[in-house]
Amino acid sequence: MRPSIKLFIIFHEKIFPRHYKGLELNSDELFFFGVNKQLSPDLKVKSTYEYDLPIYDNLLQKRGYNESSAIYHIYKNDLYKDCDYIGIVQYDMIFGKRLLETIRNSIEKNPEKEIIFYHKKLNFKETREVDTPPVLESYNKFFGTKFTVDDLGKNPINNKIIMYSTFIIPVRVFEKMMSWTSRLIFEIYPSAILPPYPANHNRLGEVMEESYGIFFALESLQKRTTHIEVPIIHSDHKIKRNFFTKYLIYNLKYLGFWITVKKILKEVKKAFLN
Repeated sequence: MRPSIKLFIIFHEKIFPRHYKGLELNSDELFFFGVNKQLSPDLKVKSTYEYDLPIYDNLLQKRGYNESSAIYHIYKNDLYKDCDYIGIVQYDMIFGKRLLETIRNSIEKNPEKEIIFYHKKLNFKETREVDTPPVLESYNKFFGTKFTVDDLGKNPINNKIIMYSTFIIPVRVFEKMMSWTSRLIFEIYPSAILPPYPANHNRLGEVMEESYGIFFALESLQKRTTHIEVPIIHSDHKIKRNFFTKYLIYNLKYLGFWITVKKILKEVKKAFLN
């Protein structure tokens, strides 16, 4: 029997249907999970909103936990119980045409392994390393382990951390991770936004994002899981928008420059004629 997969697409204001190549929007494998505005009723998709769920803590979004608020509420409301693998994907990720086929083939070829499918890793030094000691302290206390920051960097597999809150993992691994992070999400407030840490609105969400990566790295270090990168890429719609904005500003400045030059030349001409 083929493993069942449920991908939760977490969105704030909109979704991009063109991103989910090879999948029907109303597919059983796609579940759109909203944390803000309602989707257009014209979009025939399976969706829910975290603020409509039986178990909902509105403080998590207010404090800036972002995707981690959604992940917490998916877990607390048992929305993942009907699948073998649960996926958490941000709304602006683009799927490769054979994403689910790649995942299922990898699972079937490695039936004895639990696989963490991921979008991207960052070198450990590139992540917010300042957050790692308190997160690791919480992990060790919860699981009764004694891992150090050095343990995360010395292993060739683990010196890169899975980031961006985008992954597809076995339900057992998800439940183990959430048994810890569903407590951590409250432990880090407000200490993670007090000096010397930055107090930007997304700060708590960033700490949680790193905590998922640390959890995956330590599962691998203990030889419980293996990691496989899958065809998911981050959308460049923001890049295109930023490029357009910069291009527009540049041209307005250029236009303003020549208008100013023309005014100066006009005044000079008047001075000579007089």
